[in-house]
Amino acid sequence: MKKYATIMALQAVAYTAISITYASVPAVLRTNGASLEIVGLFSALLFAFILSALWAPLVDRWKIGRLGRRRSWIGGTQVLAALLIGFLALTPPEPERGAAIFAICLLISVVAATQQVAVLGYMAETLAPPDRAFGATAAGLGAAIGQLGGGALALFMIQTFDWAFALTCFAVGMALCGTVVLAIREPNPVFSNEETAPRVNWSVLRNRDVWRLMPALVPTTIGIAAAYAMAEARLVDVGFDLTLVGLIAAPANLAAFSIVGPLVSAGLRDCAPQAGLRWVLTLAAFGFAGALAAGQLSAQVAAIIGIVVIFASFCAQYVSVQAVFLSLVRAETSGADLTALVAVQSLLAMPGFLGSGFLAAAYGHQAPLAAGLLGSLASVALLWLLRQRSSPQTSASRVNPAGAGAPDDSAG
Repeated sequence: MKKYATIMALQAVAYTAISITYASVPAVLRTNGASLEIVGLFSALLFAFILSALWAPLVDRWKIGRLGRRRSWIGGTQVLAALLIGFLALTPPEPERGAAIFAICLLISVVAATQQVAVLGYMAETLAPPDRAFGATAAGLGAAIGQLGGGALALFMIQTFDWAFALTCFAVGMALCGTVVLAIREPNPVFSNEETAPRVNWSVLRNRDVWRLMPALVPTTIGIAAAYAMAEARLVDVGFDLTLVGLIAAPANLAAFSIVGPLVSAGLRDCAPQAGLRWVLTLAAFGFAGALAAGQLSAQVAAIIGIVVIFASFCAQYVSVQAVFLSLVRAETSGADLTALVAVQSLLAMPGFLGSGFLAAAYGHQAPLAAGLLGSLASVALLWLLRQRSSPQTSASRVNPAGAGAPDDSAG
């Protein structure tokens, strides 16, 4: 349990900064008159997590100071993120200053993405194969806790006090939280020093299992991204104030990772990855259909039901896909390999994130939910087609680079 608690704590600290940039800042800007198109464009901050694959090998290979590879990067980036949030506190959240705010948020995202490389590497080096699904759930739960702080708590403090005071408090608190790395144990190194560390060439991306999986993930990744990006903006548009937006969104996300996450993890423990994905996405499709039907209710009730379904679907997809990714990485380059796989999926999500605001502005807030429904159904169909083309003989020959195969589901 200690390793799960450590992973959860690391993610909670990291996602506090991340959620301020993509949850609190867009909600405040929207309240102050920014358009849906501008709010949606803040999802482009995700590009930092895609591009982090370029410098992930450096994080895997080198360490800063004497804390070790993982702890030095985690602690250093946490302190840097705190400084950048301090700069953000000095910039008024006015639509006219959107470019300056976006630039600071982009830097925060780059730092957070770098920290995520180290955290992913820590997870891969710490978790044994049977623990990966629950490890992914612990990471997701930690992220949800961080979003509760950077989302609900931040919005409450901004509305109760003001932007500058609230973000200054977060900057100080996050700098102090950087000391959490002193309490964790550095994973045992898989090589003795930097000189013997292998040079990373992202060979995991040449794994056939990866490219059999990714095309099937395209529709649901785009669809859920489109729905996710507009979830909190919809709450604002139906009349909830910033405090209520935070009090609805953050607990819904926390509940998703504390209830849906463990249930999905338990189901995946003895289930082939593709079979698990099919059932997860089938259930997500039913959820999106229910959220669309709830549009007949009052606008505020429909918005709450929508955000619950969106977060539950995102959680289920995150846990199941992360469990597959963890089975594909190599121990000696785990951070870079896992970052590369996450970067590919993040790249797939970009059309959904960037187009979400335009989709909602043109067709209403039901349209992103419809995208989630259609995307989930399309991915289920592609996964079934992939199963039909597989055979026990070919799946038995596919073994991941770390020596533990990512099992096919031809028999299940």
